[in-house]
Amino acid sequence: MYKRQTLARRTQYYDSLLSCQDAQVVTSAGVLTCRFRDEIEVANTDLDLTPGWLYSIAEFLESSIVNLEADRSSFSLSGDFGFDGLIHLCNKEALRSRVGPVLDELVALSMRGNNVVTFLDNHIQRLIVGGQDQTALLRELTVGKERESSATEFALGCVEFPGTQDWSINCVMHESSNGAHVGIGMGREVPHIDFISKGAELGFLSAPTS
Repeated sequence: MYKRQTLARRTQYYDSLLSCQDAQVVTSAGVLTCRFRDEIEVANTDLDLTPGWLYSIAEFLESSIVNLEADRSSFSLSGDFGFDGLIHLCNKEALRSRVGPVLDELVALSMRGNNVVTFLDNHIQRLIVGGQDQTALLRELTVGKERESSATEFALGCVEFPGTQDWSINCVMHESSNGAHVGIGMGREVPHIDFISKGAELGFLSAPTS
């Protein structure tokens, strides 16, 4: 039953994302607006598995729009996004060795609450984690590398997890939580970091008719 509900929610979210001009995410920090372009890149809308293809289970538990081709190739973010926790991924061992401990500290700090990331024109302007300003640290991790602090993913989680989640664990399943998450970084020069808001309120605004 839960599997059917999750997949049905995923299909519904994709339908809403692909038919709107703006998506709005409301959290305790305020409103984050995602403006979509006419053509967008979708992570995976499939419901069936293709033999020989490599999948992540998380692909089937979220509705995800990505900026793969370039910054703002699919969407642009502006506004404030309050988040419950964060996870991170490095696709190169050298990057993980260099920044992994720092990111683990941010994960632990986020458990204190009062976490806010602010976007303007798709780039992070301010990062508050555990009530502490971590903007300078983020700039050290991103400036002059890849996409810097630009958003590379906007996604809606589709799973209603029972009980509380342990945000101290750096686990990809956290991003499946029904709500929203936004990601930065490609994982090569800049770590991929997902900021996750469980239970965020969602709104979808259609383009005005002429």
